[in-house]
Amino acid sequence: MKTFQQSQKLAANGVIALLVAVLTRPFVVSALTGALSTALTGMASFGLPLTEVQTGAFVMLVSAVLGLVLRSNVSPGPATSSYPPGSHS
Repeated sequence: MKTFQQSQKLAANGVIALLVAVLTRPFVVSALTGALSTALTGMASFGLPLTEVQTGAFVMLVSAVLGLVLRSNVSPGPATSSYPPGSHS
């Protein structure tokens, strides 16, 4: 059982991590999902009725949605070789 002070620290860590993840450029999905996981764990210790499975499922859902949304904003990097694809033998 967590004490109230431990719960406060966990929730504060989650909020700060979420703020840093949102303000980081270029946007990093894994930073946001990690912050979200920490924040949800902190809120659960304050009485939010979420199980570990529900928290994990929610974080996975957010990761999938962000991956789909951000996919259109990713461009391929420049070619690192002058060889055409498939001719490296």
